[in-house]
Amino acid sequence: AEDAEEQMIKCGSCVINSADAVVDLGWQPQFVLIKEYNVAGSWKMVDTMRGMGVDPIANQDRVLLANSSNLEETNNGPVLTPSGFVVPYDNGNAAANGSAYVYMAVRTPMMVEPDAATDVFAVDTLGSTGDGKEPGFRSGFPVDMALRRAGFSGSAAGYLDSRMLQGKQLETSSTQSEQVSSRTMFDYQNGYYRLGSTSADQIGQMWKRAKGFFDVVPYTSNYSGNPQHKHSLGVVPEMLMSKCRSAADKWEVFFPSILGVGHMIVLNENTAKQAVGSANAAFTDTYFQQPSINWPNASPFIAYLFATLAGISKVGSYTGNGSYQTIDCGFAAGSRFILIKRTDATGDWYVWDSARGITAGNDPHLSLNTSGAEVTTDDSVDPENSGFIVNQNSATNINVTSASYIFYAIA
Repeated sequence: AEDAEEQMIKCGSCVINSADAVVDLGWQPQFVLIKEYNVAGSWKMVDTMRGMGVDPIANQDRVLLANSSNLEETNNGPVLTPSGFVVPYDNGNAAANGSAYVYMAVRTPMMVEPDAATDVFAVDTLGSTGDGKEPGFRSGFPVDMALRRAGFSGSAAGYLDSRMLQGKQLETSSTQSEQVSSRTMFDYQNGYYRLGSTSADQIGQMWKRAKGFFDVVPYTSNYSGNPQHKHSLGVVPEMLMSKCRSAADKWEVFFPSILGVGHMIVLNENTAKQAVGSANAAFTDTYFQQPSINWPNASPFIAYLFATLAGISKVGSYTGNGSYQTIDCGFAAGSRFILIKRTDATGDWYVWDSARGITAGNDPHLSLNTSGAEVTTDDSVDPENSGFIVNQNSATNINVTSASYIFYAIA
């Protein structure tokens, strides 16, 4: 089809001219076949299941040569962008100036609304099946992003892993840049994590990209004009987490409809919301522009976008009443994942999930902003079919009288 909204396959050409060749397809590909045609060269095939990501250097890209019986190569292939791909110049074995290519690109599965929360979210403990096989965390669908805690019963770092950065990991409680990890691979149809184990002391909370629910966007910072970054969420993002990947910098989290575009909260801290200014900032159903803070210019970033989808997910807020209250998310059978953060004063980013227990008694919780072990000795949340119940106790202080909170829950 000529209309980019309907295209599934596109063929074309590009030329290296002393810089990366940027190919704008109008959509993100999942498979690219590319061939240099003005000199001899192999037919290279890359795809997002085996490692086509957003980095041209030291990537986990695994290239197959259509004209060869050789094993796949860990080589530099085309690099993903939100609306196409880039053929890198002067990176490793990248093309020489003047190299001309023909390509065929196949679109990533088109974002559609899920029928059930189990189609797009799963939570699992490592080795829960007892078979000791990969992937370590089982979801029942290809995973695009996951929160992972390595050894939640003791002090251990928490990570945010994603398909676009596979082979890398970002720590949620730290400002550090992304780190190499041979286990954070997403080349599975039913989960992720390259570790076969029968240990149950790691937890993985897994998301799939879907319209109205969740999306992932790589982008590059730019001081000049704060450019628009396209996304495929299909609605205005209600929560957006972003992190500079190449430098030590804080996690920025925005709740534009709740806190306003001029405020953010830092994921790796327990601090209250802070003003960041709103000049040139915007969050729409097709793009976002974050308020300029103190980014390293021309640095690679990754953003994770979340929204409310009726019966499946809920981004919202509430005011504490000092005792207990029901948080109505519009669900039918309660919540499997709950994230709560106080915004008017200090407070951790608390997380509960159904794998470790959301019950009428004590409920184990972790904090995304710390590496501390899970806490199992308080009853801060209780199950409720429409969403969940918050209780006020000193362990978490998630229902202090007149205090302000944001939350994110999944049915």
